[in-house]
Amino acid sequence: MVFDDALGIAITAEFFTSIPNTIRHISLRVLRAYLSFILLTKGLYQPIFHIRQDMSVSDKLTMTKLLPNGWIDFTQVVIKNSG
Repeated sequence: MVFDDALGIAITAEFFTSIPNTIRHISLRVLRAYLSFILLTKGLYQPIFHIRQDMSVSDKLTMTKLLPNGWIDFTQVVIKNSG
């Protein structure tokens, strides 16, 4: 069982296995949307809405300048040796 005190929601594995796959898929999508809505209204979740950018190579931008603005995608950053 998964239980979250902040949301007051209890979800059991038996609940999801008891419904057919097609309905389960829809139910999970609805549950995700519902949980996102609840977390947004409580201020606990703030999704990032921005356009993916290819910043290419820059000698002027540093990670310390990008980090406070939240523009670092750590899966795509390559650090160049300054020496």
